[in-house]
Amino acid sequence: MRKTLGIMMGATVLSTASIGLMATPAGAAPKTLTGAFTETSDYVPDNLAPSEYLTKDTNSHAGVGAGIAHETAAAVIDVEYFAKGSVTITSAVHHGSGSATAVPISGTGTCSNGTGIFAGVKCTYSFTGTIDTTSGAVTTQITGSYKK
Repeated sequence: MRKTLGIMMGATVLSTASIGLMATPAGAAPKTLTGAFTETSDYVPDNLAPSEYLTKDTNSHAGVGAGIAHETAAAVIDVEYFAKGSVTITSAVHHGSGSATAVPISGTGTCSNGTGIFAGVKCTYSFTGTIDTTSGAVTTQITGSYKK
């Protein structure tokens, strides 16, 4: 039992050391996000809580990520996670008139509370998209600007 525990602890230390070697070299500053960006987000209901969605996000600066969004009466609050950081975005959504199965949406929003490459970064954006009223899925296209 002790021998097994010792081997497991040794493997954990080696794994932790390996992860440390993959980190950004000392003194290297993370990329600062500034300027224009685009993002496509696909939302699907998570079916666990009312007005909650899982997201797939593709950002022109951060790459592909995932998130969770919660819709309130006033806004949609979305926390997006990417390989090099996370960010909270808050959107005001306006529903248009559409067909029985597709409703256009548009709106504006801001981002803040970031980590990693999003640390200290603020943004403003506008978006357009559609809601599939049959499945509850939402697709949006965002255009915005990052600033420090």
